Formats: sequence, structure tokens, C-alpha cells
Amino acid sequence: MKIFKRWLWVGAGVVGVGCGSPVEEASLSITDLPAGECMPVQTPADDASRLFAPIGTAGHPFHLDLFAPRGVCVPHSAAVTAQVQGPDQAMMPVDVSSELMVSSGAYRIGVDFTPPAAGRFKAMAQVEPQVAQMEREVWVARPLPGLTAPVSLSQPCTKAQLTNSGLLVCTQDGRVTLWRDGQPLASLPGFQARVAGNVIWVHHGATVSRWVDYGEGAPAKFPAAEWEAQTPSLGSVLLASEAGLVQLYVRETVDGASGVGELTRYALSEGRPVTFNTQLVQNVTGVVAAAVEEGNAAFVGWNTGNASGLVCRMPFDMSEVPTCQAVQGELVGADTFGVWTRTGGELQRVGVGNAGWAVQATMALPLGWGPAQVEGASLLALSRLDSRPGQVIVSSRVDGAELASVGDDARVLGANAFSVLAADAALRTVRVHTR
Repeated sequence: MKIFKRWLWVGAGVVGVGCGSPVEEASLSITDLPAGECMPVQTPADDASRLFAPIGTAGHPFHLDLFAPRGVCVPHSAAVTAQVQGPDQAMMPVDVSSELMVSSGAYRIGVDFTPPAAGRFKAMAQVEPQVAQMEREVWVARPLPGLTAPVSLSQPCTKAQLTNSGLLVCTQDGRVTLWRDGQPLASLPGFQARVAGNVIWVHHGATVSRWVDYGEGAPAKFPAAEWEAQTPSLGSVLLASEAGLVQLYVRETVDGASGVGELTRYALSEGRPVTFNTQLVQNVTGVVAAAVEEGNAAFVGWNTGNASGLVCRMPFDMSEVPTCQAVQGELVGADTFGVWTRTGGELQRVGVGNAGWAVQATMALPLGWGPAQVEGASLLALSRLDSRPGQVIVSSRVDGAELASVGDDARVLGANAFSVLAADAALRTVRVHTR
């Protein structure tokens, strides 16, 4: 075990507080105190630092601040030690610094280390001789592989999708814009779009159309005729394959207490649009999320109120009535294996296995982080509950789930697109990564 020890030092500069933005603070060396005296800590540990678990990325340097509790008195002879315990309980090399910030009366200990792998770490610091002990949990995510170089867009994009041929489909304020190689290509009239392979389905409100990306130029509309929309676009969730589109919508009942979940499929039949009869799911209050799994079936989560819901699986061609299972907890999203629910500080994925419906994966939530809905994404986004920028994602596998890092100030825009605000954010430019 390697532990670096430093005497407290004097200076003035930018000091990180918790995991928030830097602030200017004056600092004072404890050795400037007369021998035998101590400096009382006036402020407790930073409140924000106790409400949110910091999240780092494996293989990347990480800085963490710890704060001494109110009431301790730091003596002239004080020194500090720190160590970080990894998921395997082994201790890691760290570098440590410490300051007493005069203007706020806080005593900060900075710990720097590079986590070698993903998992939950614990940082521990001690002010000697026997003044105070502090510790804080750190979550470390694995880097998300396969991200492309960012493409800068000269307009905002609240939802982004990518065709197999590399066409970026951006939805913003009821408009669907198309980008290739970072250049605007065309706009499609419509409020929602859903990509499947090289096909783009667009819901215009009153009609539904289908477009095909052939790898160059603007996509072509096929078929030329459009479908008549059976349910509104606003509030709908779309699922798609290249051959068909399923729209999920909740129509309120007269009493407004609950609604009827409507599933409508728009499909190609001999090159002509065909609308299949709508299937119904009774007594629901909203669609949470939906995703298409391999094998051409879909998972759908419906809220039913009182922190409970229905998890349904259906053949994508809607040849059979959906099979549903009641679940407890808040429904928060779906991936290609099942539907995610949240109970307290834990996420669970409920899906269908060889033995029927079962909990397939669980993952504890970092303190202060919660799910951010991304419709139909195969990766579930987590955001800080104080709405600060930055997201991490839950990367799903058949046998479990883990945190994956998207990058600083990142926002998940869709199943395969992530954005990072550029330096010219005032111009509302975003840089979109895809995978």
C-alpha cells in the first residue's frame, strides 16, 4: 500500500468544493499558528458532496474533495493521510493535499488517484493526531467503447438517431432534420421520427410516412402513399423495424383516472401501406419506455399508478396479444432484454427467460443519481437529480448491468447517440458522438 503524506501548505487559488464548480478561496497554513494552538473548523462537510456520489471513469485521473466535520480543531502539528480502497478491498496509491479555507472556515482534503477498473471505491482520510476521520464513496464507470469522433451540428438536437449508412436524424421542436458528415442535408415534416436500419419512419400528426436511406444524398420516400395516423403523435412512443412501425399511446377514459393503452401497427404489404387493428391494454396511466429485442419482439412498460406497472412483451408483428406481468416499483426505461424498474436506490430489469417472467439484472443507484428516460434506448441514462450537466449510462448485458461513461457534460440523445455541448454553447451548437 502506497500512502503519500504532506504537511498542510499555504497559498491562494481555485479549490474544488465537493464535485461542484470551483470557487475562489483563501487558504492558510496550519504551521502559521502559534505552537500549541489549533484552528476550529466552522463549516461542516459540504452538503452537496454528501448528497451526490461522484462518478469517475476507469483509467482516468480522478480528484475527490473530503471535508472535515464542524467543530474539530486542527492543531499546529496536524498532518493528513489518505487511502483509497478498491472493489477488491485492496488499497491504492493516492496523492493528498489539504487546506483550511479561511473565508468559509472549511477544512478540505483533496485526494487524487487513477482507478484501474470499474466498481465502487471508498476514499478515506485522517487528520493526525486523531483530529478527524472522513470517508466518501466513489463510483467508477467503464469507458464506453466504440464512440465515433464528434460531429458538430449548428443547431440544437434533443433526440438523435443514426441509420446504418451514417445518416444522422435529429428531432427538435417538432422538426426532423437530416445530417450527413456534419452537413445539413434535408428536413422532413413531422413531430417524431424513429430509425430502424436504413429506414426512417416519421409521424406527422395526421399521417405516417416511411423513408429509405441509400447511403448518399437525401433519403427517398417509399412507398409514395402515406398511412393515416390512428393516434396523435404527442405523448406517443414509437417502435420500428424496417418493415413496420408500432405506435404506443394512452387514451384517457372519461373519468381521467386511468386510460387504455393503444398499440397500432403500420406495415408494408406488397409495397402498400397497411394499418392493422389496434390492440388494447386496460387500466394504464402512461407509456414509460419500449425497446425492440433481437428476434423481432418488443418490451413495453406501462404505468398503472401507485409505483407499480405492467411489463409487456409482444411479437413485433402483433400476431399475438401482448403477455404482461404486474411489477412493483417505478418504471423508468427499457432495453433490448426487458423493462427497468426502480425501487428505492435499486434498479431492476424484468424480462422473459426460459422460466417465464423474472428479474434478470439488478444494480444499486449511485447516491443522488436517477434514471433519465430515453425512449427505446438500449442503454439507460442516469442523470444527477440536481439537474447538473453530465450523464452516465447503465450498460445492459444478458447477465447483468454496469455503469459506463459517456464523457463530461454529456447528454444521451438516443439509443446510439450522445452529445457534448461545444465551447460555443451560446450558439446552441452540439457535438454528437455515435456508436
